Amino acid sequence: MVRNPYTRLLSCYRDKILGNSFQKREILQVLGKADQPIETMVTFAEFIRSISGQQDIEMNPHWRTQTSHILHGIVEYDFIGRFETYARDFIESFRVLGIAE
Repeated sequence: MVRNPYTRLLSCYRDKILGNSFQKREILQVLGKADQPIETMVTFAEFIRSISGQQDIEMNPHWRTQTSHILHGIVEYDFIGRFETYARDFIESFRVLGIAE
């Protein structure tokens, strides 16, 4: 299952950055604010700028591109579902696998 990349990125920002999760330390370091408290405000624009220069291999898995996670171009998929249509796509994935509902 994949997710709309913009929605996924915003969700990650809200959870990991606004929520002051330990992953925020990585962003503070990239922004040159490593010595600042975890509660230091990081805007969405700062977050985007801080990760946009990173290579996928350098990125935290929470904001790494989904194409890397699913090994796009390496794994041959019969079906890729979307988080936004999870209920329907979950059933379709079972159909593709030959599993009864």
